[in-house]
Amino acid sequence: MKKSFKSLTVIALGAGLLTLNACKEEVVEEPSVPICYLTQETYSDADGSDVSYYEYDSDDNLVLAVYDGDSTIFGYRNGRLVSANDKFTEATFIYGSGSTFPERINLKEGGIDYGFLIVETTNGNITKVEVHENDGTSGDLITEVSYITYDANGNIKSAQLDEWDEDLEEYITYLNIGNITTDDKTNPYSGSIAFFYLNNDNPLVLGVNNILTGDVTLAGTVLPYTSSYTYNDNDYPITSSTVFFIGSNTRTFTYNCK
Repeated sequence: MKKSFKSLTVIALGAGLLTLNACKEEVVEEPSVPICYLTQETYSDADGSDVSYYEYDSDDNLVLAVYDGDSTIFGYRNGRLVSANDKFTEATFIYGSGSTFPERINLKEGGIDYGFLIVETTNGNITKVEVHENDGTSGDLITEVSYITYDANGNIKSAQLDEWDEDLEEYITYLNIGNITTDDKTNPYSGSIAFFYLNNDNPLVLGVNNILTGDVTLAGTVLPYTSSYTYNDNDYPITSSTVFFIGSNTRTFTYNCK
């Protein structure tokens, strides 16, 4: 599948809350906090740089993402994301009654069904994701399952990825993430189903805040992950510097804040 949960397929939904204080018969609205919408992201490492661009509609829904010349177009109905299309994959988002997050994402390539994702959520956080594939021969097979836990603030505490082993005919734990620390600043990806779809293998999308450190256990080996950030006046990251076992990278972020 083009969209893979190989590294980790989770994003927590960071829903913004408007707090109202009552004083006798008056309702006083707290000062509004600006929301920053990510419009450009530059990723740089030893191999070079890549730039992603993002466009939004009048309702601040992400409608276009452009990366390395490839475009993903998002469609909405009644305020909910219902489709995503690029030159490889057509995705359809299926919601349960009254649900604000899709329970299933159907995937097609060249008009042919080739798999789907089943997503379970608790209190707005993704707690389990199943990757279903159909190779046209053996039928539906769950190839990967992710399990995620969160703290009381909606930040990820741990994650586990199990993969189906065809030889052993059982699920084997491929990846664990733990000992995670975060800042108290806003994760620019949080709260967007479109960013969940785009970044399902990117650990930077986890939780309502940004990850500072963590331990990644891969095939029995513990690999430390560390990041540092600078922020704008609205507490969104404008630069990041990350060190992981595959090397180091930097990112810069540009926003439209309003």
